[in-house]
Amino acid sequence: MAQGKDATEEFEPIHPPDTLDKFLDHAKHLGEVDMNTVEAEVKEETAEEKERQERIKRMPILEQCYNLMDFEAVARGVMKKTAWAYYSSGADDEIVRSPSHVEELR
Repeated sequence: MAQGKDATEEFEPIHPPDTLDKFLDHAKHLGEVDMNTVEAEVKEETAEEKERQERIKRMPILEQCYNLMDFEAVARGVMKKTAWAYYSSGADDEIVRSPSHVEELR
């Protein structure tokens, strides 16, 4: 929960499934959340999200991506902006990306 709300949608795209098991002190594990006790949040789909969903439908099949630049071009169009910002920064592997490659991604 983030500020009293379910943060799953923001958390899952950029964290492996075992993140909390690995990095959260087991004394802090309070158990599963009974989703029946959580007030459902009504979210309207934004125009941006509708466009992203359409890009996902038109996304090329894996065999049509021949190199890293092909994968990045597809990912940039179909990933949520926050997830793309995280992964394109190289933050997940802690390796600094070359400045020339970063410029190509813009």
